[in-house]
Amino acid sequence: MERHPQKSAHMINGTSVTSISPRLAPAWRAVERATPVPLRTIRSKSAYAATVRFMNSLIDVVGDNERHELANLLDFVGNLVRDYETRRERLPAPSRRQTADFLADQRTAYRIRTPASTRGGRRKSR
Repeated sequence: MERHPQKSAHMINGTSVTSISPRLAPAWRAVERATPVPLRTIRSKSAYAATVRFMNSLIDVVGDNERHELANLLDFVGNLVRDYETRRERLPAPSRRQTADFLADQRTAYRIRTPASTRGGRRKSR
């Protein structure tokens, strides 16, 4: 695990990490026992599928209530899923034809949205 530079390696917001670790470790173990999936980086497709199922069940409980007591857990689990998808789920490269079609569409959309006088290029003489 990479360590990030900070003023003091053992102080966070004026609190010593070593002073809270005896209380934090048992609490973390209790959280891990209470959840159906490990709350750590997803490393396999099966762990991904299980974590997505857990996330969906949290969504069913939390809904869109940002003040729900499990909203932060849902946010954390959602970040685990997003990180896995970002690392693993690569989009296929488009073909040359698809790229050309996309660029042509963008150029057409630009011309439709942008008045000729602001596009740059040559201006007609008066």
